[in-house]
Amino acid sequence: MKTTKPSKDKDLLPTRALFKELVTLRRTSRRIVTHYLTEIEKEIAALIQQVTALSRSPKSLRERTHALRDMIMLLRALEVKPEKGRRRDLKRIETLLGELKEVTARW
Repeated sequence: MKTTKPSKDKDLLPTRALFKELVTLRRTSRRIVTHYLTEIEKEIAALIQQVTALSRSPKSLRERTHALRDMIMLLRALEVKPEKGRRRDLKRIETLLGELKEVTARW
């Protein structure tokens, strides 16, 4: 009866290397998401500053009202489902921020 050494067969499988790579992938993905979120929050903060500056602007009340109303309509039209955690929702937020920047660029 032949006996095989399971420990030797186990060492031949690259499970440890795979595990290490998966752990690294997890860390990398968390860093990417954290950085992405930081950038999104910076863009939102910049928009808040621009809206604050607009409220103090000497432009006519009519012009300010139209710009603010356009931005409110864009924000209210955003349809996302955060509980699902989908990439397309992040893309929608990113697109919305671009549209809001376009409105503020006209000021």
